[in-house]
Amino acid sequence: MFRYHEFGIKLPIGCKVAVEREATTSDAKDEYALLCKVPRDLDSRVLDMVMVSKSKKRQYKVRDVVGKTIGRVQYFLNKTFVELTEEGRVKCIEGLVGNIYFSRCN
Repeated sequence: MFRYHEFGIKLPIGCKVAVEREATTSDAKDEYALLCKVPRDLDSRVLDMVMVSKSKKRQYKVRDVVGKTIGRVQYFLNKTFVELTEEGRVKCIEGLVGNIYFSRCN
């Protein structure tokens, strides 16, 4: 679901990610674009994990990338996800690295 190669930031498989709407401009290619970001409420064990970015040739702790974009939801899902949220049928969209799901986010 996520395209990591664009951002060079990875998270452990199964780690929660925040999905939010990308700010759009008048020349945006996809007005429904959704970003996947590292959430702020991760467990301290996850925050202390060391990850390796082969593309950027560096190591980092998950806590160093909190709030940063790690990928995008695939374009063909965006419009449906945004419409479900705007219609109130879903409160928010969350994901897990490797999966995406709807949730009754608190």
